[in-house]
Amino acid sequence: RRHTRYISVTGVQTCALPISVLSFGYLPLSPRQGRGVARRLRLPEIQLPKRLSVGFKVAGLATVGMIAVLALSAGINIYEAQGLVDRQLGAALRSAETSFTANVEAQAKRALTVSTLVAGMPGVQKAVAAKDRAALAAEFVPQFALMRDRFDFQQMQFHLPPATSFLRVHRPERFGDDLTEIRPGVVETNTSKRSVSGLEIGREGLGLRGIVPILSAGQHVGSVEVGLSFDDVLLSAFKRQSGVDVALFLLDGSTFAFFAASNPRLSAFDIGRVADAIKETRILNRVFLDGVPHAVIASPVLDFSRRAIGISIKAIDRSDFDRTLQRSEEHTSELQSH
Repeated sequence: RRHTRYISVTGVQTCALPISVLSFGYLPLSPRQGRGVARRLRLPEIQLPKRLSVGFKVAGLATVGMIAVLALSAGINIYEAQGLVDRQLGAALRSAETSFTANVEAQAKRALTVSTLVAGMPGVQKAVAAKDRAALAAEFVPQFALMRDRFDFQQMQFHLPPATSFLRVHRPERFGDDLTEIRPGVVETNTSKRSVSGLEIGREGLGLRGIVPILSAGQHVGSVEVGLSFDDVLLSAFKRQSGVDVALFLLDGSTFAFFAASNPRLSAFDIGRVADAIKETRILNRVFLDGVPHAVIASPVLDFSRRAIGISIKAIDRSDFDRTLQRSEEHTSELQSH
C-alpha cells in the first residue's frame, strides 16, 4: 500500500458514456501495477454519433482527453497515447464529415421542396405557359423579402427552355439572358424534365439549388428554382451546431481559391497540402493555423451532377488535447521519480 500512487483524472471534463473505466475518480497505480495494467488494459473504441449535435464536444471530443489521461495513467507511453488521441480525433473528423454532408443535402432538399410546391401551383403553370412575366412578378416579388429574411432563401428564378432566364424574383429588372453555358442544372432540368438539386455555380455565385420542371396541361413549359447561398453564414451555422470549423476552396483552373469559412483562420490553410483531396478524403493529424494545432479532414465538394468543384476543410482545435497529454506525461514522470 505504501507504494501506491493516485493519479487524479477529476480535472478533465467527463461525459456520460457506458464505459466503466470512465467512472473511476482516481486510478490506483504502483510501478508493478502500472506495468500489469498496461498489459491488461484494452481501451474501448468510442463510437461517436454519425450526426453531430450541440453535445458533440462533450460526448465526443472531451472523451478523447479523458482517454489520453487514462492511457497515460495506465502506463502507456506518450507515443502510444498520442496515437490513441490521433485515432479518436480521426473518428471525430469523419463524423464531422458525415454530418456536414448530411447538412448540405438537407439544405438542398429544403430548396427542392419549395421549388416543387411553386411548380405545382396552377397560377404559376398558367403564367409560365403564357409567358406572363408581370403575373409571376406580382405573385412572388412582394413575398421574396420574407423568404430571404425568415427562411434564408437568397434567390428564386423562373426559366424558359432550355435555359433562358424569364424572371429573377430576387432581381426582377434583370431577365432574358441565356444561361446555357453557366447553368448546366437548368439545362438538365429542361432537357430531361426531371428535378435536380445540389450545389451549382451561377451568376449569383455558389448556391444550394432546387430546380423543378413546370408543366401546363401536360406540356413542359419551363422550370423554377429556389436557392440558398453556400457561404460564411451557412458554414458558421454548422460550426455553432457541431463545434467544428469549416472552410471551402473552389477549383480555379488548375489551382484552388479560398471561398468561405466559419473561421477566418482557415483562409490561410495551405490547400496545396491536400490538393489530392479533390479525388478522395485526406486526414492530417496536425496542422498549425495561426500557431494553433488542429486536426483536419479534407474532402471533395461535389455539385448536383457529382462533379468535384472544390475541397472542403473541417478542422478541430487539438491544443487542449495536446496540453492534456503533456500535463499527464509530466505528472506520470514526476510520480515515477519518487
